Amino acid sequence: MYHGYVVALIKKRPAIKLLAPRVITSGAPFRVRVVLECPEKLEVNSVSVDLEGSEVWFTSSQYGRHRNESRLCRASIGVVGKTQLNPGLHQYDVNLEIPSEFPGSYAGGALRIEWSVRIHVDIPWWPDARRTFLVNVVHPGHEDQRATHKLVHVSAKGGPAGDAPYFEVMLRSREIAPEGVLEGAIALSNVASNGYRAVEFRLVAAERLPSLMIENVHHNEVGRWRVPAERAGEGEPLRFKLNLPGNIVPGFRTQSSGVRWFLSVEADVPWKLDPKIWIPLNVRSRGLASEGIEPAALAVGSERVELVWREVARRTHYNHVDGVLRREFGHVHVELRREHQGRRGAIVVGELTYPELGIGLVRQGKERLRARDRGQTEHLMSELEDALAAAGWPSTADDRRMRFELEDPGHRVEPLERFAVRVYAVAEAFESARAELPAPAAIAEHLAEWSRAARALGGHLDRAAVRVTARRAEVALALRAGFKPGGELERYVLEVRPKVPISERHHVSGPGLSLPESELSETLTELTVGAEKLRIDWHRIALELPTSEVTLEQASARIEQLAALAVKLSGRVGPYR
Repeated sequence: MYHGYVVALIKKRPAIKLLAPRVITSGAPFRVRVVLECPEKLEVNSVSVDLEGSEVWFTSSQYGRHRNESRLCRASIGVVGKTQLNPGLHQYDVNLEIPSEFPGSYAGGALRIEWSVRIHVDIPWWPDARRTFLVNVVHPGHEDQRATHKLVHVSAKGGPAGDAPYFEVMLRSREIAPEGVLEGAIALSNVASNGYRAVEFRLVAAERLPSLMIENVHHNEVGRWRVPAERAGEGEPLRFKLNLPGNIVPGFRTQSSGVRWFLSVEADVPWKLDPKIWIPLNVRSRGLASEGIEPAALAVGSERVELVWREVARRTHYNHVDGVLRREFGHVHVELRREHQGRRGAIVVGELTYPELGIGLVRQGKERLRARDRGQTEHLMSELEDALAAAGWPSTADDRRMRFELEDPGHRVEPLERFAVRVYAVAEAFESARAELPAPAAIAEHLAEWSRAARALGGHLDRAAVRVTARRAEVALALRAGFKPGGELERYVLEVRPKVPISERHHVSGPGLSLPESELSETLTELTVGAEKLRIDWHRIALELPTSEVTLEQASARIEQLAALAVKLSGRVGPYR
């Protein structure tokens, strides 16, 4: 009865194409054609075209290479207002122009300039149709006023000094173009005193990256040539002709970045400091844009996935770093990435990492987390249950990380955005819950003793993990409680970590106590009285003492002695220097 009405509610979005010039010249008007193919009648609120230029630069940190992005300019033009599109093709010509003060497309080593045309079809009460197309923009080029016009360059201002290496370079022209030729000659001096092997030419783009503090310049080498010079005569010109690559573009400067081109010339001289000079160059554009238009390159495959993840990063305030989304809340680090699971295909993984909890956290069943202590378990469940129900319960969880999985390849904005928001909401709830974790019931009556131990060691007490951390000079100390599976206090675990590695001949591993034969055997014997286990490796000394044998006060005194021993075993004093 309602079949026809339901079908009418289902709308089919139009296919979107763009016809654009193969090469677009900044400072000159150009025309693009938007093509919509509607399979059926479709009501739209609007059709718009956005022309956008972006400045992209890459930085490095302990997490790897990071992509950063800033918008240079954006122009939005309304093509069609509220109307109804009939089935079939609809074509709209749009005139655009990129002001000449903006640079053309550039793909360097650490800096990029990217231009794109985005088409947006606003469909009422239905997901909009959007497509992003990449376009190639060239700048006609301009004279670099900071560069010198001289064509002869020398390796030392005062000329040859004694028998030191020296050369002069002459360029036929300081202006170059893509796939062009750079011609010139180089003359070497003091040939008899210097066995010149070759002259190396490098074409370098000096990329100035946005930076808040100091100027950050990355040298991107795009071409290298080596001219043999073993047979060069004194002052005789060696002529060279360098075939230039096709990926060079005019230099530019924006408010925060820029590119300048240089020819680096270096003489290879054995057993001497190689003389080297940098010659500034001007790059001219290869030509103007063509008059015709043709299908533009639609972002596909990995390019399209990258656009999706960058868009989600923009909407959710994550950092997009080489295909991974990262964000932090307090001490909780959030990371979203794609993983391929064999036959399962690609999925999206969301992972929270945080400082070690020390509460024995595990995932129990499909919808529950469990800590070693019942009170800690109830606290976590009450604080996290709502956020976990929205994000989906983690596939795994422990004292260091929590993993969530989305059965989606990450090719669409909407599901990825929802997942990113919900996983971050778990991070927010978890940080609050972590900070308020109660102490386990097994030590509730002994908290005052642990607080005194922390003060005596001059350290900090983590009540939830029952762990005291402190430092003695270059040795880190940790005194913590060891529990039985049921949560009962069983032992004290003492650990010291010296800054300098411990000599291998003192290493102890395996179960029980097996003390090495050394000058410190007597000291080790005294320190391990009543101990169950001792381990010594490159980085630490760990000792386990049963609570039935020693008190907390005695364990505190023992860890002070372990710290002094660690200094000796690491070779800082005495015969181990």
